[in-house]
Amino acid sequence: MRGFITRTLPISVLTVLILISVTAAMAQVYPSVDVSLNASRAQINELIYADVMVRNGVNIAGADVELAVEGNCLRVEGMEPGSYMPTSGDRGFTVFKANTETTARLAANVLGRENVLQGDGVFFRVPLRVVCNDNDSTTVRIAQAQLVDDQLTEFKLVDGLLNTTNAVLTVGAESLPVVADVAEQVTAESSSPAKMVIVVLAGLLGIVFLVGGMTFWRRSRQ
Repeated sequence: MRGFITRTLPISVLTVLILISVTAAMAQVYPSVDVSLNASRAQINELIYADVMVRNGVNIAGADVELAVEGNCLRVEGMEPGSYMPTSGDRGFTVFKANTETTARLAANVLGRENVLQGDGVFFRVPLRVVCNDNDSTTVRIAQAQLVDDQLTEFKLVDGLLNTTNAVLTVGAESLPVVADVAEQVTAESSSPAKMVIVVLAGLLGIVFLVGGMTFWRRSRQ
């Protein structure tokens, strides 16, 4: 029995270490970029505001985010930098700023590591004009997003390292709450692959002990 334990101990320890690493990776909180509307519904000619929010930021040094509206019911009427990241002065600067009738994009960086950003805040605000009278809903979404920390680690939407939540506006007489566009929600914290790895590793560990136990049992009967 002592020989069996000696032979299987290194494998068991390695398996436990791998399980700990996977669990730590699952617990990692990724930053997110979300759309927050100031109204749940609107009528034709009304002006509403969409805030592009950065959440769970840790040592954020730069951001590049584009907002887009779907359909023909909303028109972008400009863009205002928010308070989360300095876009001018001695603490930060604007790299890119532009908007069309359906999109708004802002890219900015801080100046110096002493100005890196933490937590949550409004990156920029977009005024949206309702230009249709349809009794329908329209989506305001994050078209592309990228955050960079002070170690130049990039959190990109396309790489699955950045969470985003879109928003839906009801146009017409019916009032509905502002909700996340679940169908297009991108979640970097999805734990399904990690859970699968844990299940596989646990199975392998069980097989190791099963084979070792059978081997020991057979030898003890000889």
